[in-house]
Amino acid sequence: MTRPVAAPERLSRLLALVPWLSAHDGVTVSEAASHFGVTTEELVDDLNLLICSGLPGYGPEHLVDIQFWDEDEEIHVLDPQTLTAPMRLTPDEVTALLVGLRVLAQVPGDHDRDALVTATAKLERAGGGALAADLVDMRIASSDQAAAVLDEAIAQGLSVHMTYAGITREDVTERTITPMRVLVGQGYTYVEAWCDLAEAVRTFRLDRILTCSLGSPSVPPSVETLHDEPSAQTKVELALQPSASWLVEAHGARLLGESDGVRSVELMVSDLEWAARLVLSLGGQARAVSPATLVDRVLALARESLSGYGASATAWAP
Repeated sequence: MTRPVAAPERLSRLLALVPWLSAHDGVTVSEAASHFGVTTEELVDDLNLLICSGLPGYGPEHLVDIQFWDEDEEIHVLDPQTLTAPMRLTPDEVTALLVGLRVLAQVPGDHDRDALVTATAKLERAGGGALAADLVDMRIASSDQAAAVLDEAIAQGLSVHMTYAGITREDVTERTITPMRVLVGQGYTYVEAWCDLAEAVRTFRLDRILTCSLGSPSVPPSVETLHDEPSAQTKVELALQPSASWLVEAHGARLLGESDGVRSVELMVSDLEWAARLVLSLGGQARAVSPATLVDRVLALARESLSGYGASATAWAP
């Protein structure tokens, strides 16, 4: 039994299928299905639909003609009609892909850097030099030194010794962390890591890392294990603006509802102090809803930070 597929997803695949099959004459049904990420049954359904499609008139000479029912399961496009070349990306699509690639290139981790460079160059050529150079210049707040150290630490499985500035930049601590993964949100780069000082997982902004250096080999708990661990955890509810919605995936939050673009999420945390500082670090894009102890702590930290500016702290809590 084939899985239900949204019409836009299938249409996109059908439009790409004929040019690809034309360029790979003799490919088998199973090979083509693997390339497009579908089952062989789904691919055969697509082929059966394509041979009933064509130009107005809809006589035999107007239909796409594909042979695929031989015993060897090889596919041969006999008449592609007008579907001889892949669809070209629109300027908006090129721009969106370039934005994603250039952000990813700045994020530490074990990415295939050569593939990123190659893909970016191809998209720049597709979009034109002016588009690439003048319109797509993505930079995220980070520390070049920290990014390089974390990149190597994640690749080599090493700990990192760092000097970290808190929200007010006056709360400076020395920490040893074991990086687990790097996240990007709101124009900032974060590293999620096991922190020896807190004896728990913490999220640190790279632009607040003052100094850092590689340490000894260290293996952190898996992200899945930490998110599934039920012991000593507290359930908190946050209200997230659209720009902070990355927290849902990054921290395994559960979506409770959405109203006027604001998402209500439930998050399991092992430390309310960490949750309070997370809310503050998002600069008003997240609001503490419950429990009351979290709301009170967020307000206390916000008032402490803003006391010298005469500003209100109500943006972070009800």
